[in-house]
Amino acid sequence: MVRMIRKQIYIGPAHEARLKRMARLRKTSEATLIREAIDRQVATNPAASFDPEAWERALHFMRSLRRRRVRGEASPAFKRSDAYDGRI
Repeated sequence: MVRMIRKQIYIGPAHEARLKRMARLRKTSEATLIREAIDRQVATNPAASFDPEAWERALHFMRSLRRRRVRGEASPAFKRSDAYDGRI
């Protein structure tokens, strides 16, 4: 089973009534409906799923590539004609 973390939220009376009614109609818990709403928000809003640690790793990698090039390490030789090999 997934480990759950307890959160306390505040909602207005209208939200509470709608949440209770929807939970009753769908025969599920209010907490499940809240989790599903969070999942929908993350799925439709790319900024909500931003991972700062992943960004830092990517940035570190990009900077390492730049440092390699500055130090004079040879980058793979690319000739424009190579892009057309095998084409008509």
